[in-house]
Amino acid sequence: PDGQTIAFWSPTDCNIFLANADGSGTPKRLPTPGFSGCAARPEWSPDGGRIAFEGTGQDSGINIYVMNVSPEGYTSGLRRLTDNRFFYEKPAWSPDGTEIAFVSNRTYEWEIYKIDVRSLKVTRLTHSPLMDTEPTWSPDGEHIAYVKQKLVRGTHASIYKMSSDGSNSTPVFEEERKYAFNPDWAP
Repeated sequence: PDGQTIAFWSPTDCNIFLANADGSGTPKRLPTPGFSGCAARPEWSPDGGRIAFEGTGQDSGINIYVMNVSPEGYTSGLRRLTDNRFFYEKPAWSPDGTEIAFVSNRTYEWEIYKIDVRSLKVTRLTHSPLMDTEPTWSPDGEHIAYVKQKLVRGTHASIYKMSSDGSNSTPVFEEERKYAFNPDWAP
């Protein structure tokens, strides 16, 4: 969030790295003490003090984890937020840092959920026979944009938005046989 450091993951060695945004220095592997699986898709918290990530453990599915990160790249307080029974992907922090939206197959359909980072209360936001993915919060935290696509590839993928409580889902871009991915809000 301060624009000085970029977090990214490398699928070849399943680690998260920090790099200077100006390109100086060598990217540094971010330690994840207590986690021995594949760490992927890091997302900075709005205050820059934590990173949420998608992690695959040796004996579990994909879960959402959060850890504290210092400006020097030291980590602490690793916590698994999800329950290890299903797949959880693509964490996205709310602007106030209290919730994380994510994708899961908890209902055996790919839906969008959110979790309160403190209480770990999970709320299902979408209820669709389609595949809902790629949640992203509006800057004011009032809405979430996401991708809705038919489970059969080759048809279409549309951009929708909904209120942050899951209500009022409406299409933003929807055309048969056209694809739209990676929604992001202007700051």
